[in-house]
Amino acid sequence: MLEALQQLHPGSLQFHGQGRFLVSLLLRPAPPPAQPVHVQLGVGVRGGGFLDGRAPVDNNGTAKGRYAFMDLSRMSSDETGLIHRAWLPSHLLNATSPKGKCLHFSYSIDGLSVGGLRVLVNATDVTYTIWESKDSTDGEWMSGKVSFTCETPFRLVMEAFPREAYLRRRGFVAVDDIYLMDGFCAGDCTFEHDFCNWTNSNASDEFDWKMGRGSSSSVTGPSRDHGSSVTWRETGGYAYIDSSFPNKPGDRAQLWSPVLNPHGNGSALCLSFWTSLYGSGVGALRVYMYDNTTNSTGEPIWELYTGTRTPDQWYKGEVPLSLPRPFRVIFEAEINLPGESDIAIDDIALNNGTCPSIPREASKSGDCAFIVDSCGWREMDTKTRPESPPLWGRVTGDGTVLSPEGHSSMAGVSRQDSYMMFNTASYQHAPLDKGQLISPAIPHSNYTYCLSFWTYMYASTAGVPIGGLQVKIRRSDNTTVNLWRLDNHQASHWVQSQLPLPSHLNVSDRVIIEAIKGGDTRAAIAVDDITFTTPYNCTIKPLKASVHPGDCAFDRDLCGWRVVNSSAAGPKWRLPAGNTKPATVKDHTYQVLGDGFVYMDVFSAPSPVHSTLQSSLLYGNPNITYCLSFWYLALETEEGATLLVRAHYNDTHRELWKLNRDTSLQTYYHYGQLNVTLSSNFTIAFVSTVQKSGWVLDDIKFSLSPLSNVTTCALRPPKARIQ
Repeated sequence: MLEALQQLHPGSLQFHGQGRFLVSLLLRPAPPPAQPVHVQLGVGVRGGGFLDGRAPVDNNGTAKGRYAFMDLSRMSSDETGLIHRAWLPSHLLNATSPKGKCLHFSYSIDGLSVGGLRVLVNATDVTYTIWESKDSTDGEWMSGKVSFTCETPFRLVMEAFPREAYLRRRGFVAVDDIYLMDGFCAGDCTFEHDFCNWTNSNASDEFDWKMGRGSSSSVTGPSRDHGSSVTWRETGGYAYIDSSFPNKPGDRAQLWSPVLNPHGNGSALCLSFWTSLYGSGVGALRVYMYDNTTNSTGEPIWELYTGTRTPDQWYKGEVPLSLPRPFRVIFEAEINLPGESDIAIDDIALNNGTCPSIPREASKSGDCAFIVDSCGWREMDTKTRPESPPLWGRVTGDGTVLSPEGHSSMAGVSRQDSYMMFNTASYQHAPLDKGQLISPAIPHSNYTYCLSFWTYMYASTAGVPIGGLQVKIRRSDNTTVNLWRLDNHQASHWVQSQLPLPSHLNVSDRVIIEAIKGGDTRAAIAVDDITFTTPYNCTIKPLKASVHPGDCAFDRDLCGWRVVNSSAAGPKWRLPAGNTKPATVKDHTYQVLGDGFVYMDVFSAPSPVHSTLQSSLLYGNPNITYCLSFWYLALETEEGATLLVRAHYNDTHRELWKLNRDTSLQTYYHYGQLNVTLSSNFTIAFVSTVQKSGWVLDDIKFSLSPLSNVTTCALRPPKARIQ
């Protein structure tokens, strides 16, 4: 046991092997006052999850590994007025030095009952939050870190808290691999002792940043650092510029970070800090990224001119950071009127993941947290009834599943968070009405943009379609390209969403986030925290939101599919319109009656009628297979009617899938699937042959995979195999 302890970093905790002894030694489960709830030591359950009240594996992916967890459904919801929480506190730790501590840990969150996880400092006379997350990890393990100082003995506390209205539902919070190390985390600084690893520029500015512990002037500068303005304990330090003589208007001071490397998985980082700009002559505060490979600095990624109107007020600043190679961050302060204002910064932190630029006035790239307004994103609707109200609106939620709190993590900020909600509840809107959020101009970049945002798609009744959400690019010629799509219920929490944008965007190109109304009114579709970054790795999130050319849900749109080889006057594939449509057929996507699909029907013809629905061009690759899936429905009961799928390439074609209508085929939607592997570019054609019946198609979907995975796309139904 002693050997095991010696192998751990001082102040660290891993819940493996003799984990129970380590818990009692280093992190003793104990409830906060008046709340009899205990944290447990858990062992992973393969194939489990929040239904088992715990994570399926520990942070190292071991099913038998140990971790600490709290099943929040164990909290009683009978007591009224009781604030529910579960504490996992450390033993009493000595006061930190001014150089601070860095806490690293892993955590996992899942389930409707979970409100989130906080890290608290529990000192002699005060308890305050230093880190918080309300985001579900869907049972996956994530890494967290936070820098802090405390001038008195203290305990660190992991606090799990519930969503009070859903205490009877399942959910867990788990922690593992806790490390407490001397010094601040990489890139962080609270300026209690010095500039940490940040340095003043020696060549690219006119004067230097200074260390401060409180301004003696009543008209400029903060009287306290940010940390002590929250805890009202001993005053700490901050970095500031002194605008007084001999400095002149336009003089600049630059504070440079150490060299920072891109995040290990290639995603963006979030730079968080607090700033005070006070006085009648405030200049500007800017943030730049310096490319350490090309030794160049571009335009500022964050810029604020506006001074606060009240003294001693700290404001939160955030901006995403992303370069595909090592870089440095530069804080630049510029003087406007000497002696009339000071600019200060404090509590710099670098966290994994993206974030929208705040405050809104400082954003340079189309980011939006929707806290104050919509940041230049504008709405345009496609509605059946033009007089109906707008489909999108900026709202502040009440915390229920149909009106969630906003996603923005604004710990320490009192302003309520807002977000954009799509109106699913109004009966004035018709199913398949669409509302678009159109971006402002996106600044030019030599790198490919990654669009990140958070989505909320919730249905109050299981299995009831609520609508969809998709992302498009609209080009200068008004053509659009679909990039990302989710349909119907996803989760009872905000879901991280992400996609790469096409390279070389023009200044006239616009990003469109489009919501589509389904049939259910007790539902919620919302968007928050939009961010544009340029990391070297931008994967589709969630993966099921991937789209490919040829995908189509036929929401009053053929998505590039076209009708060929059909008489202009005769029956052919078409979208429902007016009274000439199958009145009793619902679309497969949203169960909308008489709309949202493509069909061909023939009342009675003297001989069989053919019509071909052909895709746009698809790219062939001998090492890649397309899995084509779709839903089909047979109209009427004509025996002998056929539905055929063909691939057209190099002036020839190949039959891939064919269904002959017989009496065993029921008149409801059936699933069709086949794989397509071609080295040449090709198109796909659906050929309908009927005489007194018809076919309905919906939700055509292509997915790509290596040729080695062709067995994952079995032919469905088997009787459609070409003989």
